[in-house]
Amino acid sequence: MEFFQARGCPAATLAEDFLIASDRHALDWRLLPGICFIETTGGKSLSNHNLNLFGWGSGKRRFMSARSGIHTVAQQLAKSKLYRGKNLASVLGTYNRHPRYAARVQAVMRLIGPAGPSKIGSWAANVPYSSNLTPK
Repeated sequence: MEFFQARGCPAATLAEDFLIASDRHALDWRLLPGICFIETTGGKSLSNHNLNLFGWGSGKRRFMSARSGIHTVAQQLAKSKLYRGKNLASVLGTYNRHPRYAARVQAVMRLIGPAGPSKIGSWAANVPYSSNLTPK
């Protein structure tokens, strides 16, 4: 993902996972990278002990890998009753109640690229995923 590469973010190596998870769960393809950038500066401030790119669970949630975190958070944003059926601003307001949080993530999303389908297409929904995979 050019956005992360241009900023020297470690999460650039996970671009395909962001896109696959977004496509699989019908999320805006910029949402997960946007949250990741706000929460950990694209992995720059990632704590290696929990591999939590998203500050999920107030940053205390541990994931087996950064990849498993991407897929877990995508699934929760798409299917959890806390988020399901909400528009983007409401999802972000639920994710983090800070008054400027939604605006900050949405600003990053605009920098990442235009809204629309991801660059990998609908085949991602059929790509097998195992939560025990480690980052590429």
